[in-house]
Amino acid sequence: MNEIIMAAIQSGRFDLTDLTRKIGKYHIDGLLTDDQRDALITAAREKANPHNSYGEWQAEIDRIWEAIRELQTATPVEQPETSVDEYPAYVQPTGAHDAYPIGAKVTFKSKKYVSKIAANVWAPDVYPAGWMLVI
Repeated sequence: MNEIIMAAIQSGRFDLTDLTRKIGKYHIDGLLTDDQRDALITAAREKANPHNSYGEWQAEIDRIWEAIRELQTATPVEQPETSVDEYPAYVQPTGAHDAYPIGAKVTFKSKKYVSKIAANVWAPDVYPAGWMLVI
């Protein structure tokens, strides 16, 4: 058995994962000694051809690398800046889960306010002490 496997290794036409599994099986079955198993696995690793070991996946791997190369050389597309309203319209909170924190900015009745308290659930005209008017 040792000579047959060594001949397959020398041919270079084998899948490394498949061959090492078979070597392990033959060793367990008592057809190979510890030394023969170690020598065959070492020889297989040294002689392995990555293209044989990847088998059917090689074409997919080649396509992925080609896509990566295209992305690396592609010209970035500039994205338009989206403006975020610094003072969004005031929305009445329904509870602590959506209350305004300290420093939250809102627009209320065309005026800009900043929350001065944590968990602020009051509108600026209901509790003016909780809001600072921005001029």
